[in-house]
Amino acid sequence: MMELVERITTHLGHYRYWVVVTLILILAVILRFFMISEQSLWIDEGWSLFFSDGLTLGENLTRVIYSNTNDKFQSLYFVLLYFWRHGLGDSEWSLRALSAIFGIGAVVFLFLSSLQVYGKRHALWSLIIGSCSSFAVYYSQEVRTYSFLLFLASLQIYLFFRSINGGGSGNPHKAKVLFVICTIIGFMSSIFLIVFTVSLSGAHLLAYRKLRNWKKFWLPVFLFTAPITIFYCFALAITPPSMTPYHRSSEPIFYNLVFVLYSLTVGQTYGPSVEILHYGGKSQVLMESWPKLLILAGLGVTMLLLFLRTMKKGAGKDYRSVDYFLVLNFAIGCILSIIFAFVSKINWLPRHSCFLFVPMAMLIPITAREIPNSKPRFKNLGGIVICLLIFLNLFSLNNYFFSNEHRRDDYRSVADYLKSEVSSRAVLLWGLPDLFKYYGAVNLLDGRGLPKDDLDRGIQEITSGAQRIIIVINREFYWGEPHLLQELLKASYQLESERKYPYFHLYTFLKRDNPNYRKD
Repeated sequence: MMELVERITTHLGHYRYWVVVTLILILAVILRFFMISEQSLWIDEGWSLFFSDGLTLGENLTRVIYSNTNDKFQSLYFVLLYFWRHGLGDSEWSLRALSAIFGIGAVVFLFLSSLQVYGKRHALWSLIIGSCSSFAVYYSQEVRTYSFLLFLASLQIYLFFRSINGGGSGNPHKAKVLFVICTIIGFMSSIFLIVFTVSLSGAHLLAYRKLRNWKKFWLPVFLFTAPITIFYCFALAITPPSMTPYHRSSEPIFYNLVFVLYSLTVGQTYGPSVEILHYGGKSQVLMESWPKLLILAGLGVTMLLLFLRTMKKGAGKDYRSVDYFLVLNFAIGCILSIIFAFVSKINWLPRHSCFLFVPMAMLIPITAREIPNSKPRFKNLGGIVICLLIFLNLFSLNNYFFSNEHRRDDYRSVADYLKSEVSSRAVLLWGLPDLFKYYGAVNLLDGRGLPKDDLDRGIQEITSGAQRIIIVINREFYWGEPHLLQELLKASYQLESERKYPYFHLYTFLKRDNPNYRKD
């Protein structure tokens, strides 16, 4: 691949270069639509359905604004999804296609940004990285806002460089107006794009060091986006962390940072599954995956050393300001994300910093930049490292598409099983009832509000004393410890069987006065 990139950009003509670019974009499209409806919608996608399936747009916005989830800070996507569903339907393929289209758009603007400030060779590397990124493909196949945010972040950077005339031709004033509009849309889309925009602003000031130009550029941006920022600040101030179902875990924030960088680099399906990590024993699980993690760590260190060496000695003084801008954009974005995680007490996850992927994908090709007077054996080392990184992403994508270990919450299979168990009463203790209704399991009883200290009596009341019950728990690590359910129900119920699906536990209990019940 490395030699192919060199030949394309050095020896082949303009026409052939764009033919290759088109072929890589086709690959990006294929990866984002490949098996797009293979997996069930999972719990977060279920929230997207809930916030977009009201009878009117006003009803949906009311649900979002008054919700007790973090989705109140990223409402615009649900507006788009509402209109999308009315036009193209509610199938899994259709719902996820919107994100896939935004994911493709993100790759396009990532390429165009690199092309205008770095040139063809660098842009081709960025295009390959963006197209094959496991992280980017993963979120391009979710009915969630993150692919949309990735698209807006890539568009922001593209318009930013056009505005300051960092490369290419065109009217910088028109680009500036479009940048302001894009930023307003970004602020309306997610509080996380405020973090990204602030990091853009800080990087602009520190990299170019022209305060007058900086104020001239950013004051209109902050002026037009001030009402949205004030709304978010007010919403954060009146929303206690205890009101949201997901808040910061007890793990040190350093673990979140490592997980974010790991996922941005090779996706979440490269190493051990996230589900396994949730159930404790992280050290043992990570040790079992040590060969893959060691390869990744070695590759990461090598890439970092090559990057620093290239930044120090490499030819490219014309790119120095752009290099520092992207480095600062990435670094400030990380720092602000950490601060935001502390203040808001959210569990900082890779999706919350999806915008960091854009500067990262533009920075990585710097490692393949030519260094004057370098030894022959080191000449192509940067390109080799990038090729290995792309290979690891393809390996991660293979896990995502084909490995059962890395599947997300399987509401579809659980619903199919419950529909076949017509002789039992099923109760949901943790999960999203709307998703079961989407898959046709309409008789599932909602027991999410039952108190644990009186669960036995609550289950009997909600099931009307049924002799055989099925307890359904999605993501049991949030609901309680393993075997806690058996302990809470042991006075009246005996465990008959247990079934597992990705992120699901189903427990079948017999009432102790059931004639089929046999005491062990």
